[in-house]
Amino acid sequence: LVLADWLELAFQQHLEAMGIVGTVRVLKFLRMRRLLRMFKLRRLLHDFFYNNHLFISTVIQARIWLVLFGIGACLHIFACLWYWVGDTADGWVTSAGLQSATTTERYVVVLHWAVSQLQGGIWDCVNLTFVERAYATAALITAAVLMALGIGFTTQLLQRSIDLARDQAYQTLMLRTFSSRYTLPETLYGRV
Repeated sequence: LVLADWLELAFQQHLEAMGIVGTVRVLKFLRMRRLLRMFKLRRLLHDFFYNNHLFISTVIQARIWLVLFGIGACLHIFACLWYWVGDTADGWVTSAGLQSATTTERYVVVLHWAVSQLQGGIWDCVNLTFVERAYATAALITAAVLMALGIGFTTQLLQRSIDLARDQAYQTLMLRTFSSRYTLPETLYGRV
């Protein structure tokens, strides 16, 4: 950025002799214009991303959906691992008689088990192997932590959304108060 300045200082006599001082000044002007445009773009992006309430609320909604998707993915993994652990000769799949069931029926059963773990539910199958009980215990603890994190994160995002709506309502109120106190053109007042 300062190369043009250094060149002008170092070669000022030579540049004057060659008659290209004006060219160097034009290059300095273009460089300054480019810098100002960069700062303007930076300000515009900042205003759009941080002051645009619609964008912020969309990001909050996307994050809430992301949390729900993450919980759903964890439930799927819990369910698939539960089936894998119980699919042995003396496992819960055999004792529940699900070997001949369709894939959809088996998936619904294991997904039911995974969802019940989120709520601290009890599996109604009594004959569990040691590995199944160990996995069920670990899944219950993991599900409790996952649920607490999901509820906390969602609550935080909803609170941000409420704060955003409150700020926007306050700004609208202040703008309307200002517009009613001072006489504004009718077209501008109608938009406020």
